[in-house]
Amino acid sequence: VDYLIAEKVDIVSHSAIDLNKGPYDGSSLISKKIDAARAAGILWVNAAGNEAQTHWEGPFQDNGKGLHVWKNGDVRLQFYADKCPSIYLSWNAWGIGQDGFPGGNTSGQDYILRIIKDGQVVKEKKGNNKENKYLPPVIYSSVTVDSSNAGIYEIEVERVGNTGKGDYLDLYVNNVDDIEY
Repeated sequence: VDYLIAEKVDIVSHSAIDLNKGPYDGSSLISKKIDAARAAGILWVNAAGNEAQTHWEGPFQDNGKGLHVWKNGDVRLQFYADKCPSIYLSWNAWGIGQDGFPGGNTSGQDYILRIIKDGQVVKEKKGNNKENKYLPPVIYSSVTVDSSNAGIYEIEVERVGNTGKGDYLDLYVNNVDDIEY
């Protein structure tokens, strides 16, 4: 962005996403750079809606056992995968990281992200955000999918380190056509 400002470009068409660089409320380092470009007279245009069918967001809803309820009591969100999905879960606990920019986990909560197929957990990933307050409140996971294991997968999210406060969750499932909710 600094280079684009120095080159005095007029318009930037930006079609990229970096889910580890939140928060997503305009206060991130990326947002500040875009603000600087706009202040320098650059028209900045971002793609919007590319992830609409593979993104879920909303408040954490506890089923009473620490599992997130996606909708109508359902604690598992389904999707069909015939190639390797990339899954990003983040929550609104962005603090200030070691570099002075947004990062780090301020809520003291953490989550476990499970990928399930045919009732069996095929991948489980726990953020270590409670142990390292400088890590961003993001969990990334993926699973290898090919023609031999294509099919319906499910996502389950469990809250650990419960502070009694419900976080706001963002879930992206890349490399799939659609997710259940």
